Amino acid sequence: MDEPTSRLRDDDDFVEHNEGKGRRFYNAIDALADLDTRWYGRLNPRYMDLIGDYAGMEPFVIDGDSLCELVLNDPLLAIGKKEENSFQILHAIWGIEKLLHDFVRCQCVFDIIFFECNKGLSVLEESTGIYDEFREQSRHLARSMLRQHIATIPDLCVMSFLDDTEPAWKTYVRTRKPMFVMCNSGGHPKREGPHAVDAAQRALHMRKFIFNLLSNGVAVASLDSMDVVDSKIMTFVYEQRRGRDNRYRALEFNRSGSNFSRPSFKTASHHPIDRSHTTKSWISEAIHQLLDGENVPSEDVTTNTIFYLFIAHALLLPHIAIEDRAQSYPHLHPTLHCNLREKILPMLFRRLAYGIGLLESGAKDGVRLDIDGRIFLHLLHFVVATSTSPHKNLPEILGRETTRGTDEIWAAVVERGKPRPIDFSVLEDFPNPRMEKTEKFTKEAETFLKVLPFHNEVFERHLSAINVEVQNNSDSDDSGSRSKAKQYFANTLSSLHIDDQHWHNRKKIDPQSGSQVAKQKGWGTASIAGVKNSQWRTTDEDWAKMKRERAKQRQMMYLMQHTQSLTGANGAVLEPIHIATTGVTVASLEEPALSTRGARIPRQAVRIPNESKSNGKEAPVLTTKQKLLEQIKSDKASGGLVESQKWWKTFLAGVVKKSVQEQRNDLEAVNRKRSSDPCINVEMVLYLLHLEVTEWNQSATRELKEVKDRHAVQILVLVRRLADASAMYPAAANFTYAILRLMGFEDLRPLEDVKEKKPTTPQVISFSPIVSPSTKTARYPFMQMGEHHIQFQLRHFGLHMDRSMNSSSDSRVTFEPDAWQKRTLDLVDARCSILVVAPTSAGKTFVSFYAMEKVLRESDNGIAVYVAPTKALVNQMLAETSARFSKKMESGTLWAAHTRDYRINEPQKTQILITVPEMLAIMLLSPVLAKSWIPRLRWIILDEIHSIGQLEGGAVWEQLILMAPCPIIGLSATVGNIYEFNRWLGSVQNNHGFEHVLVEHKHRYSHLRKFHYRLPLVAPSPIKPINHKDSTSRLQFIHPMSILDAGIKIIPDDLSLEPSDCATMFKAFKGAVVDDPGREANVVNLKPTIFFQSRATQFLRQQDVLAYESALKACLKKWMVENNGESAVVEVVTKSLALATSKEDNLIPSPARIYGNIVPLLTELHQQNALPAILFNYDRGACVKMAQTILHDLTTAEEDWRRSSPIWQQKLTEWRAWKARQKIRDQEAERAKKSKPDDDAREFLGSAHTWHETFDEGHPSVEFSFAGLKYGRTDLEDDIHQLRWPSPSSAWSIRALERGIAVHHAGMPKNYRSLVESVLGELEDIGNVVFYGLPIDRVYRLMTSKIPPLTGNMPLTITLSLRLCNLLHGSENAKAAVNSIKSFLELTQLTVSSDSGREEVLHQIRFSMDYLRRSGLLDEHGRPLALFPVVGHLYHTEPSNLALAHLLQSGVIHKICSTIDTNSQDTLRELVLLMSHLFGRRKIPRVLVEDSRVLANLRVGSPSMIILPPMPKAANTVLLQHDKEILMIFRGYAATFAQQHAHRLGPDNALPLTGVMPTSAPPQVVSAFQSHLRSTANHVSSTSAFVATSGIVDNGIGSVESLVRTVRSGIHLNKRIVPPIAALTDGDLPLNAYILDFYKHGQEQALHRSNMLRVGDIWFALQDFSMAIAAVQMGLENYMAAQRLASVDGGEHVDDVDEVPVDDLEEKEGMDTKQGSLEELWKSHESGATEAFPTMPLGTNEGDWKVYRSIVLLRKEFDEKWRATWA
Repeated sequence: MDEPTSRLRDDDDFVEHNEGKGRRFYNAIDALADLDTRWYGRLNPRYMDLIGDYAGMEPFVIDGDSLCELVLNDPLLAIGKKEENSFQILHAIWGIEKLLHDFVRCQCVFDIIFFECNKGLSVLEESTGIYDEFREQSRHLARSMLRQHIATIPDLCVMSFLDDTEPAWKTYVRTRKPMFVMCNSGGHPKREGPHAVDAAQRALHMRKFIFNLLSNGVAVASLDSMDVVDSKIMTFVYEQRRGRDNRYRALEFNRSGSNFSRPSFKTASHHPIDRSHTTKSWISEAIHQLLDGENVPSEDVTTNTIFYLFIAHALLLPHIAIEDRAQSYPHLHPTLHCNLREKILPMLFRRLAYGIGLLESGAKDGVRLDIDGRIFLHLLHFVVATSTSPHKNLPEILGRETTRGTDEIWAAVVERGKPRPIDFSVLEDFPNPRMEKTEKFTKEAETFLKVLPFHNEVFERHLSAINVEVQNNSDSDDSGSRSKAKQYFANTLSSLHIDDQHWHNRKKIDPQSGSQVAKQKGWGTASIAGVKNSQWRTTDEDWAKMKRERAKQRQMMYLMQHTQSLTGANGAVLEPIHIATTGVTVASLEEPALSTRGARIPRQAVRIPNESKSNGKEAPVLTTKQKLLEQIKSDKASGGLVESQKWWKTFLAGVVKKSVQEQRNDLEAVNRKRSSDPCINVEMVLYLLHLEVTEWNQSATRELKEVKDRHAVQILVLVRRLADASAMYPAAANFTYAILRLMGFEDLRPLEDVKEKKPTTPQVISFSPIVSPSTKTARYPFMQMGEHHIQFQLRHFGLHMDRSMNSSSDSRVTFEPDAWQKRTLDLVDARCSILVVAPTSAGKTFVSFYAMEKVLRESDNGIAVYVAPTKALVNQMLAETSARFSKKMESGTLWAAHTRDYRINEPQKTQILITVPEMLAIMLLSPVLAKSWIPRLRWIILDEIHSIGQLEGGAVWEQLILMAPCPIIGLSATVGNIYEFNRWLGSVQNNHGFEHVLVEHKHRYSHLRKFHYRLPLVAPSPIKPINHKDSTSRLQFIHPMSILDAGIKIIPDDLSLEPSDCATMFKAFKGAVVDDPGREANVVNLKPTIFFQSRATQFLRQQDVLAYESALKACLKKWMVENNGESAVVEVVTKSLALATSKEDNLIPSPARIYGNIVPLLTELHQQNALPAILFNYDRGACVKMAQTILHDLTTAEEDWRRSSPIWQQKLTEWRAWKARQKIRDQEAERAKKSKPDDDAREFLGSAHTWHETFDEGHPSVEFSFAGLKYGRTDLEDDIHQLRWPSPSSAWSIRALERGIAVHHAGMPKNYRSLVESVLGELEDIGNVVFYGLPIDRVYRLMTSKIPPLTGNMPLTITLSLRLCNLLHGSENAKAAVNSIKSFLELTQLTVSSDSGREEVLHQIRFSMDYLRRSGLLDEHGRPLALFPVVGHLYHTEPSNLALAHLLQSGVIHKICSTIDTNSQDTLRELVLLMSHLFGRRKIPRVLVEDSRVLANLRVGSPSMIILPPMPKAANTVLLQHDKEILMIFRGYAATFAQQHAHRLGPDNALPLTGVMPTSAPPQVVSAFQSHLRSTANHVSSTSAFVATSGIVDNGIGSVESLVRTVRSGIHLNKRIVPPIAALTDGDLPLNAYILDFYKHGQEQALHRSNMLRVGDIWFALQDFSMAIAAVQMGLENYMAAQRLASVDGGEHVDDVDEVPVDDLEEKEGMDTKQGSLEELWKSHESGATEAFPTMPLGTNEGDWKVYRSIVLLRKEFDEKWRATWA
């Protein structure tokens, strides 16, 4: 359920109303403006990963005309260009296939549909003000040819409909169920200009198309906003938001805009064309109809001759190599040029387009027309230039075969009409102008930069394979010279940097690294500013230390609370495993030899030393001493048993007089503690069985079916506990069987295997006989169930069945693992890398704990790292780890936790580290940890490893896998492409020297039942007490097979049935075949009592039900394929299982209905004992609103109920009377206390507690509170008390907790979240999924949707290359660092689903180094320079981090910050503007920019400007120039790579998707014209040959984006490798000004309402910006510290910037640290000074100092507003 964010009110319409009539518009411009203002501009689409985050494997539709329009609008494509008569359809076909290839590569499931109503959209475009028929008809023909080509692509469904109202389209939507339609928006035309009305008409038509789709429940994705990033497709998604008044609004829309919304263009007159043509005959007929239809005079020799040459060019094209079609535009005589553009080509293209449209279904030889405008024009140019008679030399010019074919076609044209003479001499009247090559094509070499030298022995081992030519040393550009000359953050060799701090604060990654360096150098210690630890700082430090200790204590307290709530597999409280120290270090452990890769993994596990059992071997001979010890042990045990028997008798005596429920509660309370004695355990279960029968007998409704079913289930649960017991005696078995016989379950005999086992203590309990001794009749006849126990188990006992899968005991774990789990244990013992894919609740996590235990037992300093994607999972695992393990550590701690927000214990001094991927990545890339910490890693456990597929953060997971120095354990329940992902993972692990194995298990351990809640149109009022018995029956159970009613034709493989579903399905089968004897005979074998004959005397197991499920599905699948899928029996089965729905169920409800019905939903769940429940929503704002709504509704209803309820008044009166007698009761209790025995039974011997003791009239009434249902009131009050300090939660959240309502998201206080997590840890095994507020069609889609495949994110970015250099240099080439680099550079496939091979990666690395050198971030030897922290710590923002470094070095930011002391407000605002462009980039729909009315409407009453103003001009200019430099660097890289590997790459002559080669080079040149083309062709090396047909050459690419888009096949450029700096300046889409707006007004509501940020996204968006600015500040502090140290040491390189020779610093800076507190010192100086730098340090100039202070002030002001908003 999503919270609608549109601001369109329920009473808003698309048109204004005046006296009951819709507003009329005089033109399309007004209609479009009104529509955009009232509707389109308010849709607030979401920008997302279309496949990974939205569609997955669901089908969707691509609008064919939108696809064609996107290709035809390519500025590089030479079709219909101004002042050119080119028609390069081959380039367009390549473009369409490249787009479709991106969709296929991203594993999209899509169909292409052409709507004839949209035909004009791809033909017409936003007008330039001058009508151009040539342009229009060029696009018309191109659209026809592209459509024809798309229809020929194999395995691609292409369809056509008239419009979105056609019944066939509606049938397609109902059966195919596309998730969305991907189309263009229609553009955003300007309101002025001679053709503005036409452009508005086009846009209005597309808006109407989008509106109709949304109104009918089909979402829309923007094709013209699409951006393909690696294997992700990013775009805007528009969804239906409301269900009311759609038809009414559609009517108003039609009244207002339909007259303006159908674009049109000129087409050819209709003449039928025979579809049986060959290509030649089709061309002749098309030319004939053109000449006759366009009334071309037969005596027009010039036109006849030109048409003849056009035919010749079409026949010649298949024989021209594609490389020879890369021609520059030929300039013809102006008159001939105009004649072609204005007359001949438009009518030719118009006729050809019409003919191709009629041939859409193809011809007998597959008519495929190829046209190349430039080749045709070159042919004209060549013929004109021929000195002798062209006609006589035509065979020489064209070749004999082409000339003969052309003559045949022309003869056919003439034969069908009038004679049409041809005379080439007429062309002599149009002499060719002199051709000159443009300068940009002749100076290609000048646009490439040679690579700078790079000498690093580790990298050179790998880079030597590519042998790139570099500049001479004399020509090398000093990477730091530019910045040094300008004195803007100068980089010199004395500024080398060692990264040893976290990216957003001053904490050391390794706290010990600095002090060790200081001791080695003989320095004292000081702060980063060089101030001594003087006496006056002690108080401040002690206070800070005390605060940290208190925070840690609170964290530990919440952790312990969470730990105490955890239970093990057997339901008992987790008892820690005590592990002794070993005295062994990791260095002494032997690793398996690398040669064992591919060795067979032993089936038997390698046992943990001293932990294995005897496994049935003969018992060893005992010595006398051992026998004596065994005897003593046996005597103690016997004494304990006697004591247990005494305790049990006392207990029974104390509880026998209590109520049944009180007895049950007391018994369950002591069960965990006393059930270890087998006989006592049996006695307890028998007594519970006795209580269950007694309670059933005492029930006034005992004969009601639901009552009988409930008690029968509980009896069977207890009987199964007895069957699992290790002791039994005949009396107990007889009593149990008597009850089963009474229920009619006499065939069930589960105690046969245990009843003969002798008890360890005599029988204590004697029960009343079930059968009367005198009458021999049953005492309780109502217990007869009336059905076979197998049928009953299927219907009701599924939750309690044995769910093990071939399980057996194993000494390595405390439970009986299934076969697949034992296999996993074996693999851990063999130190194999493992990918475990199993459903949630199947039991994957145990392998994590086993690996941790292995690490703890094998050494005292080995490390296991557990990585989770969220802090909630970190907290959960932290609690479980703390509860499971205990080990006395000589130094450090057993476990530690490290997230971005907090750290518990030292991560470097622990054996079990629990963290998030970003933190582990920082540690793996840390030079200071590469030597000592990384080599001690033994296991890395990646939970939820499928997070690797996310666009945000997925690259970090890939980096962890690539850099892991040890085996990994990957855990996931949702991997779409398991085997493909496993192959890649295995290749990485094999490269690291570890065997890798996939362990897959497909069955859930716990059941997951699905419900749909039907919302009433009006929320019920008033809210009733939650314990009222009136069910609304709106909570509908969804049988999994009901999906067949939604048109699903194939049963999904992962669609599982629980036992009750199987029973219902068999019942449906019986009803469907009642009149079909043949099928009925097959169904008989599926009758449960027949199918489960082998289990007739035993309880059913889950594996038995799985076999039954398979048999039922097989039967249904067989029926489904009968009669072409139209089986009547299947329809009967489907209808019997389907939900009862109405049209209302398929509409998205309004927010009022969603929030107003949530309490009735929870009440119904409460009545079904289905609480607690989790209400899930991606929008955290919606979560908060939901909780507040529940709290408000319950509170209000309680107040009304208390005022009017006599029950409440009576209860209040009784309680006050009871309270008045409190003193007397206290005296009686004191006397009773002195007389009772002091043993475990004392608490059960007194009188029963009454409700009066816990009643408080100030507490919520139980009738309006969900608290206490599974969580005690006393415990809840204690926990709530802890939340009130030191970081108090909001008052409403405390009140909500008191009623059992909680919210969990990252914005809530940590202690609050910990409490919620501990409560959620006690949820039941069964899961109930309720689809609430979703249309039923969407529910079915969710149930049948496939898991999207994991597609990787390119992790090898420029910034990562820089960080790898830092790792290598800072660690002094440590083994871990060298291995990490080796992993990146030696893998054959770098990422999941990537095309990048090893050689491409090497080139990317090499040219990344070149860019980093030219940017002043690396020196020649690969050592990072001082601006590294600014760039490296902002790795996730690339290319913004690279742009920031360039701006810092260029002086642009210095100029902005120069006025910080004189005009701080304007300075900071301009700085915020710049930083918003870099680190606050959120795109918004273009309509907000193009239509001022839409923007003005959003700004009404809002302080937000919404649209981010342009980047400061100076910064924009500098970045554009930098982008040109980048283009030169990487254009040279692509060209160099292509030239060096031309032989391997081969010709670029195949289309990217189909692989079709449109043309191929002939064995030899057969004509003069071919020879001419070969001599004049433009040579390209890195640019696609198809793109080159439009005249584009390597040095003609004008942007990085175009370079990536147009690269030839075999070269894989990635946007992450080629940083598109220009995109940061003036991008295609406008940016949201949310950061700048918030900095100005600090209003969260304005960001939601005006800036259109979802409430749940605001906090994270602001946090990301705050973190980015923090990283910039820390980076600048590192830079200044390095510069300062360089000044102190006179240029000598210092390895650690945090340890300073104090005396030298004091002397040079003149700082007297004894004159006052440090706080007073830095507060007395300029604004922006910090404790780290109270004054400008040595080595830093005034400009750098002002930049630093400006960043500090910016961060301070922004964070103050941010924290105040979310306090």
